[in-house]
Amino acid sequence: MKHTWKTTIFLLLLFVLAQIAGLLITLEYIHVQEGQVSFNDLPLGIERPDVTPSYAVGYIVLGVLLGTALLLSLIKFNLLGMWKFWYAMALLFSLIIAFNAFLPTLVSFLIAAVMVYLRIFRSTQIVHHLTEIFLYGGIAAIFVDMLSLWSVVILLGFISLYDMYAVWKSKHMVTLAKFQTGSQLFAGLQVLPKGTKIATKKEIKQGKAQRAAILGGGDIAFPLLFIATLMKEMVVHGASKQSAFFLALVPVATTTLALFLLFYFAKEKKFYPAMPFLSMGCIVGLMLLYI
Repeated sequence: MKHTWKTTIFLLLLFVLAQIAGLLITLEYIHVQEGQVSFNDLPLGIERPDVTPSYAVGYIVLGVLLGTALLLSLIKFNLLGMWKFWYAMALLFSLIIAFNAFLPTLVSFLIAAVMVYLRIFRSTQIVHHLTEIFLYGGIAAIFVDMLSLWSVVILLGFISLYDMYAVWKSKHMVTLAKFQTGSQLFAGLQVLPKGTKIATKKEIKQGKAQRAAILGGGDIAFPLLFIATLMKEMVVHGASKQSAFFLALVPVATTTLALFLLFYFAKEKKFYPAMPFLSMGCIVGLMLLYI
């Protein structure tokens, strides 16, 4: 087993909370009027990418590859300050969008700004995980509108293959994880053992960053994109928003089960690509709904 039972259950709980929060946020942006389904505008004049489902997969995959290349460049040249700025801006806008699903724009901005400040400069485990629970809903609210069910299934396939290559072959995903963990700005769930000291820059460079139980942000975001898109498609085909939400909990359950199986059978101190397992959980959930 990769982690202790306590840590495993905690990570699974946070994963489920992030999925449910993301679905609720996405649901608030879905607008149904006279049988027509559309998405409400994003706050602060933020525009969704004007991309059809046919091109959405390439658009998102290209973004992932470019973002990875940029982060690897920042690591190579030790530009920690630039990483913090990039991370803070992405976090700020995602949280504003997430909170604006339920709150006025100004209130959403103020809450998001405070949480980003705490996450960057006064981070604690509570602050870290609170931001993680909400930010993926903001991401889903941007991209779900341009995805169809078939395109998001293809997206899961591409991301799963990329995840396997990045972890097992090139291993650059391991490099990214160690850098983010050491910089205290890990994009994803991160549970540090009690009493763990933050690694110094020298220790990070030597690959001695502190051990932590982690689940990357992509491992939360991509299953959510799938499940939220499935929920949207159910609404488009006549389901009420409430029933679509509760039906979407089926793939949430199967995906969480897939993640548990990964944690249970994985070996300690080894890195594994989570997306192939999570993608299987998504597909099983879809099949159960069709049955």
